Amino acid sequence: TFTTPPAAATVCAEGDTAFSVVATNATLYQWQVNTGSGFTAITNNAIYSGATTATLQLDNVPLSYNGYIYRCKATSTAVCNYTNSPSATLTVVALPNVAITPANPGICPGGSVTLSAPATGYTYQWLQGGTPIAPPATGTSYNATATGSYSVIATSSTTGCRDTSGAVTVINNPSITATQNLTICASQLPYTWNGQTVASAGTAVATFTTPSLVTGCDSTTTLNLATTATVSVTVNLSICANQLPYNWNGNIVTAGGTAVSTYMTTSSTGCDSTTTLNLTVKPLVTGTANLTICQNQIPYTWNGIVVNSGGPAVANFT
Repeated sequence: TFTTPPAAATVCAEGDTAFSVVATNATLYQWQVNTGSGFTAITNNAIYSGATTATLQLDNVPLSYNGYIYRCKATSTAVCNYTNSPSATLTVVALPNVAITPANPGICPGGSVTLSAPATGYTYQWLQGGTPIAPPATGTSYNATATGSYSVIATSSTTGCRDTSGAVTVINNPSITATQNLTICASQLPYTWNGQTVASAGTAVATFTTPSLVTGCDSTTTLNLATTATVSVTVNLSICANQLPYNWNGNIVTAGGTAVSTYMTTSSTGCDSTTTLNLTVKPLVTGTANLTICQNQIPYTWNGIVVNSGGPAVANFT
């Protein structure tokens, strides 16, 4: 006769519990379980112990055992009789399923990252390196300012079951620095670079900071600016006076002199090349040939010119 039958038990998954009976005149015990296909005898294993005693111990109970039904068969060797106890149901409660976000957190120098465990219906205890953070951090999120391993213990407000989340590792995201070396033509000064006006060439003449697309931390680029000088050339040219006006590289020059015209083109460096023209105009040389011929030599051919009569300046030869 069972004076104390087994009582229904509730346990958190992966937790421990036990079923116990008190029976008069019992000398042998055998615990049985019904997993859905009828009662079978229990043998001791990693989960069950005490299968043939008055107390059946269950350790590290899996969630899959939820709803299993247990009873105890008590035997009296004195009267060669056995009795089955009333049955008792095992309820296994699932552990909190809490994951920390972000999964791969990083912090910028001097910054922080917010770790979140946004499940509702739980209380929390945040851990760093497996040790509770002091002073206690018990919110649904924690603002981490240091690198290291972080996890959180979540306890159900209704069942009391608790579990520790998987750990996430907060890493240090370094600031990214870069140098840009740039060469421009001197005529391009002042130069606009990333919205900044650079007035002169030199080392580290400007910096530009923007959030990195990789880490989210500041990325700073420093500009080293060099200039290529404009190429200047002077052309000295002499022409005769009768060549005026003179066409030079498409420019019409009407008189001689210094720097009477300039011509712009692109040099081998890609920058402007300026050529300046100094033009010397040579005057025409004039002379007079006095010639006497006989009358019968008219018309007279002189340097290919036919002269029909005598007189001053009757022909010009250039």
